[in-house]
Amino acid sequence: MNHINPTFKWYIKISDTKGLLPRCPFRSVYRCPKYYLSISLLGKAVSTNIDENEDKRLLETWRKSEFWPTTDEEHPGIAKANGEIKSYDNFCPEVLFDRFGYFTSYLWHYPGENETGYAHERLGREGAPPDDSRWYWAGITPMHYTECPLFSLLSYKEAQSAAENGFHKAKNEILEIKPSVYGISLNPKALITRLAKWWLERQK
Repeated sequence: MNHINPTFKWYIKISDTKGLLPRCPFRSVYRCPKYYLSISLLGKAVSTNIDENEDKRLLETWRKSEFWPTTDEEHPGIAKANGEIKSYDNFCPEVLFDRFGYFTSYLWHYPGENETGYAHERLGREGAPPDDSRWYWAGITPMHYTECPLFSLLSYKEAQSAAENGFHKAKNEILEIKPSVYGISLNPKALITRLAKWWLERQK
């Protein structure tokens, strides 16, 4: 089985192939609960914390969202042994890349110095490049943002919202809200344009 090294180059290549944005468009604590949970948990372990009041506000906001995880298994987690972090589980790959340099949802440390030494000897014989994740991690699960279960849900919700906004905008163009006897007036030009587009679509 070939080892996948989920570096920035690997990630961008997938995005380019699919004709997508280089990084996840929902990469924000205000746009994705998984990103928020990953940032919040990582901050309590090895990174800078979110401001306490902002963290509480975000937690309450996302808890009311339809995208909030329903089981503990869906939440990001950190496993420890003897007070040391051994693994990062079910994280947003964007968050782990920003902290550790690899787009992955899972990271496992080597169990001990002996295992690390054996791995380094093997990698040296193989001529593994310096950025190979196996120099630092025993296990890794590469993930592009399009593989994240939440990406499809968030994308659908955004597209649905955009479609609704477009509908209301079109309706408002036809029914103009401006002073008149009835409070609104018909915009004949907009109506004719819409009807013409509809008729042309029907002819295809």
